[in-house]
Amino acid sequence: MVRWLRRALLFALAASSGACSEPPPRILPPPPGPASSWILAAGQADTTPAERLQLTVVDDFTAAARFLAGTERTRLYAMGYQSSLASLGLAAGPLGPAQDCERRCDLTRPDAQFVLEVDPAQAPTWTMLSDPDPAILDAVVPDRHKRCAEGCLSFRESSTSLGTASDPNYLVAEARDPDDPSIATSALMGLADGSLFRARGPGEIERLCQRTGLLPFAAAHEPGQSALWIGREDNAIGWIDLTALDPEQPCPFTRTATLPAGARTLRLALLPGRDPPEFYVLSSSGAISHLRGSVFEPIGMVALKEGDTSTNIGFALAVEAAAFFGAGGEEIAVLRDGRLSYHRKLAQSLGRGNADSAIAYLGDVYIGVDTFNLFVSRGGVGNIVPLSEGASRLESPWEDPDALAPLQGRIFAVLSRGLLGEWSQRTNYCHPRRVTADHVRSLMNIRGNLFLPDGDPANVTERLARWLEPERKEVCPL
Repeated sequence: MVRWLRRALLFALAASSGACSEPPPRILPPPPGPASSWILAAGQADTTPAERLQLTVVDDFTAAARFLAGTERTRLYAMGYQSSLASLGLAAGPLGPAQDCERRCDLTRPDAQFVLEVDPAQAPTWTMLSDPDPAILDAVVPDRHKRCAEGCLSFRESSTSLGTASDPNYLVAEARDPDDPSIATSALMGLADGSLFRARGPGEIERLCQRTGLLPFAAAHEPGQSALWIGREDNAIGWIDLTALDPEQPCPFTRTATLPAGARTLRLALLPGRDPPEFYVLSSSGAISHLRGSVFEPIGMVALKEGDTSTNIGFALAVEAAAFFGAGGEEIAVLRDGRLSYHRKLAQSLGRGNADSAIAYLGDVYIGVDTFNLFVSRGGVGNIVPLSEGASRLESPWEDPDALAPLQGRIFAVLSRGLLGEWSQRTNYCHPRRVTADHVRSLMNIRGNLFLPDGDPANVTERLARWLEPERKEVCPL
């Protein structure tokens, strides 16, 4: 790995040094941005990167990199990605030309980008770039202009009737793409009448079992496992065996625990690989508990929206380093190392910032906040801070971001009044667009499309399963 890194930093200078005696080596500092993978591009200063441009891929920037300082200045670019080389479809080493559809569009959206002017007379210093150099992107993904979505996305909508007027109460991933865990290949959707459906690509919806009459409020599932865990209106917590379902029979339910009286289960966060099963439980009152097997342990509370005594909005999200909780109020509770702490400064100006939803994406935790859009905790261990400020956020405030989902390097939110919010590093906040009915509170990336079940009370006879298909799906024909 060090050999490839050294080559990446040497190749532009070695050509200029020729057979002359080699100058003393110098130390090049790594770029200041955190990343798991890097594409390095070297080109001569004062020329376009397409001229004399050489590319290489590395996944280790921790060691000091030595290079030969030539007599001419050289420009070195670094594009950093939080994803691994394998998930980007790359291998460490030189990066040469590519055929159409050979490289993923994700490569056109680095998480950080820097440039360094290598001058023998000055200490090397990286400068952050707001956008990657277009010529470098053209070299990395040659067909990006005809295949990759580079601005705010546009969609085609399709829908399928569920044959019932019952509201969708939960949506969890059943299986995930092994190459990109942010994409579900199938999802489980539970309705208020207790029935269960499976959703896949556009138009693919199937009933798995019939109504039970007991209202399910929350669910959790570990992809690859046969148990779907449910929290019901009668305070029961238990599981449905996904291998023993009959679309003509009521959904079978095995009770394993009972939530203490006083509040119903609002959200479940499953801790994977535990025996007996373990969960964090957020109740509609804002109470936070730990459940192991059938034993509850109270942890604390998180605030509801001012004036509320109960809520149906919120999140319980467990990541490797911590667990995050919100209940539609002006604070976020974080459980780390057995201690509960609070982040309460969500409002960035006049008005209230209520924490409505959260997702884990590429190692970070993103939180949807009413009016103030997205907050982020880097790695799930950093402070909770606004993701992006500036004009686009101020002009496009999110009203009630009840659910979040990633798609094509972007984060989407379902908002009030049938609007869809969108953020990406390249576009910042896009202006919210009306793309669906009101009262949608679930959202998921299923097979590269946004799936959002309809909860509009105006539809008194049926509920619709809706898919938003990107006009550019960034996939290639087989």
